[in-house]
Amino acid sequence: MEFWSRLFAYLLSFAVVSIFWMKHHIAFRYIKAYDRRLILVNLLLLLIVSFTPFPPEVLSTQSNGVAFAFTRS
Repeated sequence: MEFWSRLFAYLLSFAVVSIFWMKHHIAFRYIKAYDRRLILVNLLLLLIVSFTPFPPEVLSTQSNGVAFAFTRS
């Protein structure tokens, strides 16, 4: 059972990151120029997207207060 929950967590994370990736490329088709602020905002988005796989992994492997904290937020 643990294998299937971990696989589901991985596939869910992959799907969410894929959606962000596609939307990001669609948005950047229309950008002609960029500055430091846009790069920093883009890095912030990357930070959020790179965090995406962490909560499902915790939820699929833990059943303690840490996993509960992710379900309550």
